[in-house]
Amino acid sequence: MNKRRCTRYERFEASSGTRYYDRRNHAVVEEVISEDRVTWEQEDICAASCYPHKLLSKIKIHPLVIDLAILWILMAYIWHFADLRFVTAVPKGHSICYAAAVELSILVLSIFLHEMSHGIAAVSQGAFVAEIGVAKAGFGFQYFTKVIWDSPAKWEKMRFFFSGVAMNMFLSVIGIVLFTELDRQCGFYLYLTNTFFSVFNLLPVKCMNSDGYHMMQLVLQKKEE
Repeated sequence: MNKRRCTRYERFEASSGTRYYDRRNHAVVEEVISEDRVTWEQEDICAASCYPHKLLSKIKIHPLVIDLAILWILMAYIWHFADLRFVTAVPKGHSICYAAAVELSILVLSIFLHEMSHGIAAVSQGAFVAEIGVAKAGFGFQYFTKVIWDSPAKWEKMRFFFSGVAMNMFLSVIGIVLFTELDRQCGFYLYLTNTFFSVFNLLPVKCMNSDGYHMMQLVLQKKEE
């Protein structure tokens, strides 16, 4: 059984004062109960970052810059998506092993960058990123970014949820450029994988716990009196 250990508590500042994230119980507490360490078991969680917030907090990006980047990505995605050269192009034949290796590498990279985008967007708005990882979900897996918010505005959470989708759209654009302009076969797989992720994450389906579902909830949420 593969295990990994990390410090149980991580300290962070909230508007109500100093708080600690308890990684054993996956909850926020006001004080440290014990200084023991936590053991992650493989069947409970496949991969998790012990201190994602410390790493992400070093990346200083203003929220306005994120908004402008998302707008640019949307425009670039729409522009390149209509490129008929890509629609009519067909990648050269490769072995199944080659295609599988390339697709697996792109899949891991795409998921990692998707969740990192969520984390960067959250940190830029003063939130605490508790965990980033991949967990078992039924017969498959679910990648996640757990964030502790401190009274966020609706548009701040909307930016957080859409940032991951924007990253997948950006990778799709890179894939189109690599394939049509530089004749790189990996671009075709990069485009297909991230276009799928973009559509998948925008679907407002509750059972999938998708970004699209959370964004729809924010849009439909009634303004508090």
